[in-house]
Amino acid sequence: DHLDLHFFPTRRSSDLGNLTRTLEVPRWEACEGCGGTGAKPGTSPETCSVCGGRGQVEQVQRTLFGQFVSVTVCPECQGRGKIVREKCSDCGGRGQVRRKHKLEVKVPAGVERGTRLRITGAGEAGVNGGPQGDLYLLIDVKPDKAFERDGADLHTRLLLTYPQAVLGAEVEVSTLIDGVEKIGVPAGTSHGQVLKVRGKGMPRLRGPRGRGDLYVHVFIDIPSRLTDRQKELITELAGEMKTPVGSGELPRSEERRVGKECRS
Repeated sequence: DHLDLHFFPTRRSSDLGNLTRTLEVPRWEACEGCGGTGAKPGTSPETCSVCGGRGQVEQVQRTLFGQFVSVTVCPECQGRGKIVREKCSDCGGRGQVRRKHKLEVKVPAGVERGTRLRITGAGEAGVNGGPQGDLYLLIDVKPDKAFERDGADLHTRLLLTYPQAVLGAEVEVSTLIDGVEKIGVPAGTSHGQVLKVRGKGMPRLRGPRGRGDLYVHVFIDIPSRLTDRQKELITELAGEMKTPVGSGELPRSEERRVGKECRS
């Protein structure tokens, strides 16, 4: 039988691909006392006399339209083909016991939410001494506050001052895997513009090798408070650009009217 578990690595550890975690997996394992037969040590299961060890019985029905044969599970041995007369005290005749099994799992680079890892032979014990099933780990990566993922690509934000956006600049950008990288911001960069940094995204789990890209979304920082000198310089710039500017403050009467409308 197969076994499904949920696993929650962090975004950073899942991207780097160097995450190894020891998990405790609860599962049914073959009973050591009886070797998985379910019979008391020193005894053996007997072949079912009803089905002859096949686990199935045939029932013949005769009708006006002819003879019909149906195959059903043997009611005596419940399909096992064997009958345990003296049950094992460790497993109660089941042949299996519930134990916690320690398992070391290596998470490959580039896993994302919904990735299903298959670990062969680490599942539940097989029925009637059958082979061990497989273990399936369902990955659910914890989100990162600074990055959003889209396949192998990453998206992040960059806050620029007005002079940096207008004149251009070399700024530092945090990447998920490679630390801090310097990128060039071209002059005249606008709010909402997206800058692409090649090869600084996620390792690709499937498809072509390599990594995705990092997309940097630009936000212009408009200061709410300025010094007198800063106001003077911006006013001079507005005059040079022939751009009308004002205090931006409402008259007291207008301010009171707007306040009343907001409250109502």
